[in-house]
Amino acid sequence: MKREFAVQATDMVERYVGMARSKVVDPAQLAAKWLVYGLVAGMLGAMLAALLVALLVRVVDVYLPGHVWSAHLLIGSVFVVVGAMLWKRRAV
Repeated sequence: MKREFAVQATDMVERYVGMARSKVVDPAQLAAKWLVYGLVAGMLGAMLAALLVALLVRVVDVYLPGHVWSAHLLIGSVFVVVGAMLWKRRAV
């Protein structure tokens, strides 16, 4: 009789702990995993964007006559124009 009660009590505790885990811990783990993946993807994207801009400056510097400041001026102007267009389209 005592052994049966112990087994039932253990099963009940295990069942409730499993339910609590599936409702609390599993969603938190999933959210943390996606947060980490998003941060890593964001950092890789920022590094890739910086490298592409540096590559673009080098390519423009090779093909545009003058010094490197002219390449910076041209690419900076493009960024300013694109930024101004995006600023105009923003939702207030």
